[in-house]
Amino acid sequence: MTFTQTEKDILTAFAAAFPLPQAANNTSAAISAWEDERRAWLRKAVETLKARVGVWGTKRADQNRPPSKDAAAKEEGGRLWAFDTCVATSDITIRLNVDAHGEDITGQVFIPVDAHDWLTGSVPEPVPGDPAPVPETPDPIEPSPVLARLEAAITAFCKSWLGV
Repeated sequence: MTFTQTEKDILTAFAAAFPLPQAANNTSAAISAWEDERRAWLRKAVETLKARVGVWGTKRADQNRPPSKDAAAKEEGGRLWAFDTCVATSDITIRLNVDAHGEDITGQVFIPVDAHDWLTGSVPEPVPGDPAPVPETPDPIEPSPVLARLEAAITAFCKSWLGV
């Protein structure tokens, strides 16, 4: 499985309009910032693919891992497929890879994206049957109210048990 010619053309046009990010140097801080820039670039590229042809998203290896910085993904035939859209040419440079072959990564996590055509700035109407995007990470639970109630319940129990 490979990108269609239309998908290749979209990715090529996207990379021409929004050049792939390159690292400033190979320090750990620069590489970490670069990886975040790559995730943002990939997400926008995939949002453009979804706006123009549908079905595309990104992926993460599991719920505890960050989104991929290199792979576009799609669900097809009950399987999850990843396409390494960006490949390293050195420790600090990458290039677009429109000839990527889909790799079956079923068991990893598909991340739906919004359809947004970054090349034209348009946001199309939702495609019927497309699942609603889900947040990448759930909202954190604020522990202090939970802990305060638990502490109050334990204190009340202890006082009643001790007869205080």
